[in-house]
Formats: sequence, structure tokens, C-alpha cells
Amino acid sequence: MKKIVTVFCMAAVCTVLLQSSLAAANTADENTHEASNGIQYTLMQDGSYTVSGADSGITSLEIQSTFNGKPVKRIGFSAFADCKELTRLVIADGVVSIQEKAFFNCEKLTDLALPKTLISIGDMAFAGCKSLENITFYNGIEIIGEDAFASTGIKSASMPESVMYIGKNAFGNSDIESVSFGSDIEFLRENTFSDCEQLKDVILPDTFSKLSNMMFYNCFALKSVVIPASVTELRYDILPPALDTLTIKSDIEYANASFLNGRKIGQIVFDSGVTVCRLEISDKYSKPLLIEQIVFPANVQMLCGTFIPTADTEICFGGTVEQWRGVLSASTDLKHDFSHVKCTDGVWNAQEVTE
Repeated sequence: MKKIVTVFCMAAVCTVLLQSSLAAANTADENTHEASNGIQYTLMQDGSYTVSGADSGITSLEIQSTFNGKPVKRIGFSAFADCKELTRLVIADGVVSIQEKAFFNCEKLTDLALPKTLISIGDMAFAGCKSLENITFYNGIEIIGEDAFASTGIKSASMPESVMYIGKNAFGNSDIESVSFGSDIEFLRENTFSDCEQLKDVILPDTFSKLSNMMFYNCFALKSVVIPASVTELRYDILPPALDTLTIKSDIEYANASFLNGRKIGQIVFDSGVTVCRLEISDKYSKPLLIEQIVFPANVQMLCGTFIPTADTEICFGGTVEQWRGVLSASTDLKHDFSHVKCTDGVWNAQEVTE
């Protein structure tokens, strides 16, 4: 219950931050718009400036920390959207917010320097920047909005410890190849990396409580996924179409029935720390699945759920036949088809239990 409250509180805080940022953009005096070197500024009621627009043909941009002696704190809604010729962007320290669609569809943007003071990046802020390949997130950033880097050319992303919220489809349909996360984030929203066909290296932190729906949907290059020990829920379509290895380090309290539907997996390995497996491994629901091998640790104590692998699936147990007999006798609510299990000292034959 504490974790659920924490998640809701975190989401509420992020929502408030986003709303307050947008509210600040909407409280400007209509008579305080100013322009300089092709950039428009709006003086806000708090005495700071928001960058509110630019000439569409601008090619290189440096946003300073001050304007007319006052701080520049925000890049406003759609400020540089569809600036098709913009290739270079430097944002000085002092800016704390890049708002919705700020650089939407800046297709030629290749050189981007974010400020170290940045706290939030709004929805679709850089979506469609297909030439943008490199980005550095500094510790202090907390929010990355929905579709923030969707359909970009970004190759890698390393999330600092400060990141608490990453919105739906934040990197969807991008060229991202590798990503890592800090420890302050508890889960990702739906479709975070959907259709990222180049993604092949993901490090999930031990702070994750669940993996959201369609998180790695159509990530064809991703061949190995490790589900951290902290994850207790497995949602539908979180995995790519095919994996060489799926490692499960946690006790699964809930697994959607379609968790493995249609997947081809070389090996499912339950980590040595797992003692209770509540997981459906079956092709009975809709799409067929192919699992070449399932490996249980020697210290697994109980199996719960449905384990009906295909006939070609090899099942291996790290302990002895006698230990495996004890696992089955302790198991509850188990529907299984363990015709043969390879143990360390031989092959278990399920028929022996009735002989």
C-alpha cells in the first residue's frame, strides 16, 4: 500500500509541476512581448522571461540566461515548432522548463545543449527532430513528458538519479539503441519505447515496481531482458517479439495472461532469489509461443499458476530429482505438464509420482 501511495503522490507532484509551468506561460501581460535577433520574449508576472517564438528561418540559436537584465526561465509552448532550418541550439543555465512542442518538428536540429538547471521537458517538446542524435540529461531534471523525444534520431539516453517521471511514448519510434535509468523512478508509462527497432541495450533499475503495457513493443533488436527483483507485476505486450534470454529475478504476484503471447524466447531463467512463481506459461489464450528452455533455480520452493510449455520446451531444475519432488508437493493451485524435467542428477519423470 505504501508503494501505491508513493506512486500516486509522485504522479500528482509531476502533474502539479507541469500544470504550474503551463500556468506561468498563460499569465503573461499581453503588452509585454519583445523581440531581439529573431527571438520573441514574453515578460511574465514573476519578473522572468519566457522565450515565446522565433523567426521560422532561424538556423543557429543561443538562448541566454538573461534578457533586458531579467532571468530567462522557460522555453514556451511551440516557441520554435516547425523551425525547419534550425540546426544548432544552446540553452544557457537558468532555464528550468522546456514546454510542450517547444521544438516540435525541427527536422535539421543536430546540435543540442540542455542547461544544467533544467527541471522539466514538456509533451512533444522535441518530437519529430529526426536529425537529433545526441543529448545529455543533467542531474536535476525530474520530468520528461509524453512523446518528448518521439520520432527522433537519438541513439542513447542515460537518465540521472533525479528523473522521477517519463511520460507515455517518450522515446517511441526513435532510433535509440541504449538506455539506462536512475534510482528515483518506480515505473515507466505505456509505450515508452514502442517501435524503437534499434533498441538493444536496456538496464532496468531495481526500483521498478512494474513494467507497463507495450513498453518494448516492436523492439526487434532487443534480445535480452532482465526483470528486476522489485517488479511484481507483468503487463501485456511488455516484451519484444523475440528474445534470446528473459531473466526473472522477482516473485511475480500478477502476470497478465497475454504476457508471453506470440513470443519466441530462447530461454526463460528464474533467478536464484525467486521462491514463488505466479506466472502463466501457456499457449492456450490466442497467439502461439515458442520457449526453447525454462530454467528453475535449486532453491525454488513453490510453483503457482499454469505451466504448459510446448512439447519441444526443455525444462531444467538446478537441484536434484528428490528436491524437485519436494517442490511439486509444496506447490499450490498448480496446473502443470512436467513430463520430463532435467535435474542435476537425472531426469524427473512425472509418472513416478503416481507409481
